[in-house]
Amino acid sequence: MIFNSLDFHPHTKRSVPNAVERAYRLRTNHIVDSFSLRIPKKIRTEQFHKLNVCAYEEADAAKRFWVVEGYASVDLRVSDIASIYKESQPQAVKRMNQLLKIGINVAAKNEPLFAMHLKLWEELLSSADEEFDHDLRITRAHGSRRWRCNAVLRITPANYHYDVLVTESRSGRTVERHRVKTTECALPFYSGIGFSKLRWDGQEIAVLTKDDKEIIRFQTTLPA
Repeated sequence: MIFNSLDFHPHTKRSVPNAVERAYRLRTNHIVDSFSLRIPKKIRTEQFHKLNVCAYEEADAAKRFWVVEGYASVDLRVSDIASIYKESQPQAVKRMNQLLKIGINVAAKNEPLFAMHLKLWEELLSSADEEFDHDLRITRAHGSRRWRCNAVLRITPANYHYDVLVTESRSGRTVERHRVKTTECALPFYSGIGFSKLRWDGQEIAVLTKDDKEIIRFQTTLPA
């Protein structure tokens, strides 16, 4: 299987209000999305394509690993996990990273191909709070072939930004960045895209839906 995503789930004895759950996701969602979006393509495992690390207030065992239909889970007993909902963003992120690291190591002990890349998983986790651009694979060449526009997702600890980069075709150097929209980290990144096409109109860039409805338009300052 191709491993492509990591997620984390705290489980408390009492149900968590939706507003509290949402606030928690706003503080931590960028970590799992940052990790998952930077997994190199075609990293294979024998048993699973997604790994869930789950922290339970109550559990039969301190650590447990299981797999069902390509989904793996590492269940951890963490008696005070409910406190993660009250912690500040730095505290919640630090705690979540600690538990994710434990979960990754437990999975590595049970999955040889996954264990081969343990150093990579630890590097991705340690750098998951750093900003980076993820290529959304929405691109269009200028009529002159001198320029390209390319849609990217800029993941930050506070927000997800959907940008259009104007680059030189030969060198790939970015010459302009235009912001389409910004969303909160509460939802998976793909829920906020809202567009699927780019189009050059002379020196302007139009951002479109799949039905060719124009979302926004940018004026570039490129030489004629």
